[in-house]
Amino acid sequence: DILSNAEDALQSKLTEPSGRVRIDMPAAFGRQVVLPILLDIGKQFPALKFTLTFNDKVIDPMGEGFDLALRFGLLIDSADLVARKLNAQQLVLCASPTYLKLHGYPDSIKSLTQHQCIMPWRSGKSLSWILKGSDDKDIKLTPPAYHQISDGDAMIEACIAGAGIAQFPRSLLKKEIAQGALELILPELNPEKSALNIIWPHQSHLMPGVRFIIDEFLRLSEQQAFS
Repeated sequence: DILSNAEDALQSKLTEPSGRVRIDMPAAFGRQVVLPILLDIGKQFPALKFTLTFNDKVIDPMGEGFDLALRFGLLIDSADLVARKLNAQQLVLCASPTYLKLHGYPDSIKSLTQHQCIMPWRSGKSLSWILKGSDDKDIKLTPPAYHQISDGDAMIEACIAGAGIAQFPRSLLKKEIAQGALELILPELNPEKSALNIIWPHQSHLMPGVRFIIDEFLRLSEQQAFS
């Protein structure tokens, strides 16, 4: 029995996920949604170690030496990368009650352009919002930027502080909406849901820790953990 227990313990050690996994993810989404999930996995499997980077810049994740990366949006097919979809993300427009009381509620795409818009700033330019157009097709809108901010967390803070209207994945705003710090506006302009992908370099053999995280993320995605 003692020998059997020792063998079981050794087998458990051998099959327990271990090693270092390097993961890159969008800043605000990574901190708010992904980090708690990874810390929970880390508690269950202490032999797993993480190197985590939070990045809103458009970079080649594999060129930076990551094992895994999380990325929003459509991915161009590549022989070098493998991608798996996690929970799709609903982009929403929001503002603080303070801002809306002061400036009123926009009622159309055109009226949005008259408001103080907080726009994401990447690689020296404003990114666009994606909205549902008049023919139900998604369109890009780049309203005049009142503020341009490169960090997702800072954008949320600015929005809560009443600095203007911004667009985020709804998964980032659960707490702020529940607490009344932010209000959703113009839901009829919400675009089609956008993809969230986990990606990794195409290779014949993945390290067990990396494979485990991929499988665990796909399992958690089935439970809507990322939405």
